[in-house]
Amino acid sequence: MASSAAATDRAALVKAFDETRTGVRGLVESGVSVVPDIFRHPDPYASTPLAPPGVSIPVVDLSLPAPLAAEAAAGAARDWGFFYLVNYHALVPSGFTDRLLAAVRAFNELPAAERAAHYGRSVDGGVNYFSNVDLYRSGAASWRDTIQVMFGPSRADEERIPAACRAEIVGWDAHATAVARAVMALLCEGLGLRGETLEEASCLEGKVTVCHYYPVCPEPERTMGIVPHTDPGVLTILAQDGVGGLQVKHTNEDGESYWVDAKPVPGALVINVGDLLQSPNSLLAGNDFFSADAVLGLHTVHVSPTPKDSIATNPAATMASSAAATDRAALVKAFDETRTGVRGLVESGVSVVPDIFRHPDPYASTPLAPPGVSIPVVDLSLPAPLAAEAAAGAARDWGFFYLVNYHALVPSGFTDRLLAAVRAFNELPAAERAAHYGRSVDGGVNYFSNVDLYRSGAASWRDTIQVMFGPSRADEERIPAACRAEIVGWDAHATAVARAVMALLCEGLGLRGETLEEASCLEGKVTVCHYYPVCPEPERTMGIVPHTDPGVLTILAQDGVGGLQVKHTNEDGESYWVDAKPVPGALVINVGDLLQATSIRNKKQMMSNDNYKSVEHRVVMNSHEEARVSSAIFYNPGKRGILLCLSFWGPSLNETLRAKLSSSTSKYKAFDETRTGVRGLVEPGVSVVPDIFRHPDPYASTQLARHGVSIPVVDLSLPAPLAAAAAAGAGRDWGFFYLVNHHALVPSGFTDRLLAAVRAFNELPPTVRAAHYGRSVDGGVDYFSNFDLYRSGAASWRDTIEVTFGPSRPDTERIPAVCRSEIVGWDAHATTVARAVMALLCEGLGLAADALEEASCLEGKVMVCHYYPMCPEPERTMGIVPHTDPVVLTILAQDDVGGLQVKHTNKNGESYWVDAKPVPGALMINVGDLLQVKFIQLVPKLPNSVRRPYG
Repeated sequence: MASSAAATDRAALVKAFDETRTGVRGLVESGVSVVPDIFRHPDPYASTPLAPPGVSIPVVDLSLPAPLAAEAAAGAARDWGFFYLVNYHALVPSGFTDRLLAAVRAFNELPAAERAAHYGRSVDGGVNYFSNVDLYRSGAASWRDTIQVMFGPSRADEERIPAACRAEIVGWDAHATAVARAVMALLCEGLGLRGETLEEASCLEGKVTVCHYYPVCPEPERTMGIVPHTDPGVLTILAQDGVGGLQVKHTNEDGESYWVDAKPVPGALVINVGDLLQSPNSLLAGNDFFSADAVLGLHTVHVSPTPKDSIATNPAATMASSAAATDRAALVKAFDETRTGVRGLVESGVSVVPDIFRHPDPYASTPLAPPGVSIPVVDLSLPAPLAAEAAAGAARDWGFFYLVNYHALVPSGFTDRLLAAVRAFNELPAAERAAHYGRSVDGGVNYFSNVDLYRSGAASWRDTIQVMFGPSRADEERIPAACRAEIVGWDAHATAVARAVMALLCEGLGLRGETLEEASCLEGKVTVCHYYPVCPEPERTMGIVPHTDPGVLTILAQDGVGGLQVKHTNEDGESYWVDAKPVPGALVINVGDLLQATSIRNKKQMMSNDNYKSVEHRVVMNSHEEARVSSAIFYNPGKRGILLCLSFWGPSLNETLRAKLSSSTSKYKAFDETRTGVRGLVEPGVSVVPDIFRHPDPYASTQLARHGVSIPVVDLSLPAPLAAAAAAGAGRDWGFFYLVNHHALVPSGFTDRLLAAVRAFNELPPTVRAAHYGRSVDGGVDYFSNFDLYRSGAASWRDTIEVTFGPSRPDTERIPAVCRSEIVGWDAHATTVARAVMALLCEGLGLAADALEEASCLEGKVMVCHYYPMCPEPERTMGIVPHTDPVVLTILAQDDVGGLQVKHTNKNGESYWVDAKPVPGALMINVGDLLQVKFIQLVPKLPNSVRRPYG
């Protein structure tokens, strides 16, 4: 079979191969050294190339709150049709997939005679072992053997499964079905359907397990393991070993198609959408998206109005029919005087929505958002700079966000107890509630239905408890006892959250975190606890009509019923209503009018220069069989006449003194001969920046990036393939990235000690520092200011210790004693980090992980420790001018002062300077010129600078 010259009849060759009953493994066992003709395929990349480095299929984390996991799964299914599934271990025992794959391998590597006893193409008993299901039909066979077991709807005779892998295959059926159930639920929820929709459509009942074995191949470039295809079912769950080979065809936003390696990720399953889940004529999803049309056509829940039964006479019953009265004012008054709110209507058995509560179609002018669109999430457990960037971006682009991991501020389970207490009050007997009902604000506490009941065109389906907590505090004894302790506690806990969120929003604008709090924005506080009773005709009324919040900030806790919607306008100018679905453990935060506004009105106005937006939101009613409960606190300035402009504040200029020297050379020489550097200028109290340090406007040609733009983060704790993909993507798109979770390589607290030691040296008395000052490289150690002092057009505001650690090692005794051990230690630790990062970048480019190290890229090492003294006029000088690094890789540890900026060009060709803000615990990594050249510009090199030393 090694040569087609031996026969002209392909059918005979195929038959001869099949009758060996040992599959492709049998060819390998026989010592075949070339791929037989019947297995030969054309170039797999002839029409579609391999994807560029750094492109990877998405990841869905099953440990996320279900709504977030559903959004991620829906997005991955829509955009890719494939995703990695991680953290599914509650459904599959630890190590099970490894045992499964080992058992399948063990069977396929049994002696040929033992395998042959199972070989055949008959489906009798529901179990097969064969090579190539389409062997007699395909133009070229593929290099694989297969065990196939039918588990449903008719279950295979398990005794026919080879004993070597029987228990594992049977177990995999159970465990994979549990995973499939969870994934199907996510995909349904991502489409706005009930999680059980696919399961109820029997999509877990038809099950086929195929265990493929791809033997070692003598000419892998001449054959295929499986030819390009789509899966004809609903969903596929795949466990794969570490060998790799699976590829997914992906078309990007520019219409370019390529094959993407679905590299093995330890602990991850691969999930893909089948034809039945995509087809617009079958189940759920449509071409290029989970089609809304298909969903509406096949899975709409039709709600029919109940008959308008006669209702016993009482004020609530009077509201059931508009035929009983023509005077709306009288109807409103009659309703209000029941003193039992909308809950009273429901208790009376109302089966239709009374006319005074009827609203037009809520989607008449603005549609519901397509599936998969969700408001953003801000994680309070992130390092503050990253959380601030996320909050600023969400406030700018959405005006709303979920806040998660705030539990250091709110006791565990508190919001559940709060909402349960509010529910308990609203479900007390009508007479008990009525004792609290009223519209007077006496004592700062109200219980009523519809604050605008007598003014609105249509009332909304809700009742409310309102408590004023500031600036004047309510009489807490007036709060209903059933929820008093919880509402009072919520004031304290929500205020702690508001303080943290306001700090993030301030920092996202470049302000001090206390700015809003100092403007009394935590002092004006109103708590409203809304109760939305079950509604007989939810499509005919509203919980709250569209509105914006008039204050600074709103903190909302909501139960699991849902109904909140946010109006969002996307980048194409299209507006739609987005469901702010309940996320367990998440609060909802939104920006108020005062935080957005740009004009001054009523002597009380706040401005973010429209960086943040206050957007319309509303509550729609749904057919849920339980009332919805929420509790919001609105924060406003507590003092009148406040005007606060949230913009960038710079230091005032000091024009009282200028150094005047006649010769440029003499200026530099005079400065250098002080031997005390820039720090020596600051010590005697210089109040202006000397001329030799003055630079033009740093933003004259390239502006600062808008708020919310941040360089990417690479997490070293991720599985290596994901970390490699992230590093390659960041290297390609930015040339810079933060590196986090590197603590296995660098002792805890070491970089803090290093930076403190460098600071300590630079703040020694001038005479002590001067003893080390000089420009000679003798001994491989220097301390100086501006290595290019005599060549640059303008000096920069920094001093430097430079130590050359390779290829020749320095005399470490020449390193200043105050920072010697830390600098020597940093050489070792940073080299370990560099080794790990180089490995990731190599793997992201499809190279061997040690390619850079073997090219001696860890041997040439220079350490520079920069010190940027306080500056009297930071806007007039630079810490470092724009440059690229002429090396392979740079590892940077920085303190929390900030100033580093990276020049970034976005997809639209727009360039700007991005602040590389300090992130606690993160190192900064950037690609050097040599790494860009070595890989033929697969990785771009971007200029960076240190701008505006802080005053």
